[in-house]
Amino acid sequence: MSLITDSDVYSPSINDDGTYVDRTPCFDNHSQGFRCPCSNKSYTTRNLLSAHFRTGIHKNWIESLNANRTNYFAELEKERQVVHQQKIIIARMEQDIAKLQREKRKMLEMIHFISSVNNTSSQSEESPSQIDLIDFN
Repeated sequence: MSLITDSDVYSPSINDDGTYVDRTPCFDNHSQGFRCPCSNKSYTTRNLLSAHFRTGIHKNWIESLNANRTNYFAELEKERQVVHQQKIIIARMEQDIAKLQREKRKMLEMIHFISSVNNTSSQSEESPSQIDLIDFN
């Protein structure tokens, strides 16, 4: 059985001006090649990817990225906030689960104790005694 891997997603580089530019990545450790988000196609060689960079679809995609880069930054910040809020929610839920598990364990111990008391008292008496499981006083 062999492991099936998918191609890595290509992402353009950012130059000193903050503009997205194409730089052909190294293919040495990427035997499956790269998949370009502009067309969702995979390119297995450096030459094929470089040729793709010269297509109109790809050039329009890079222009779109550059035209909307402030929007992408704002979206990234919103997503970071969402992730942070979700981490807080998950932590609270994990605490609630731990608390409920402790309560469950206590209840099971109480049931076990009451059952053992009930079994002991029913063995010592001729008629079985009734214990109210709801009354914990």
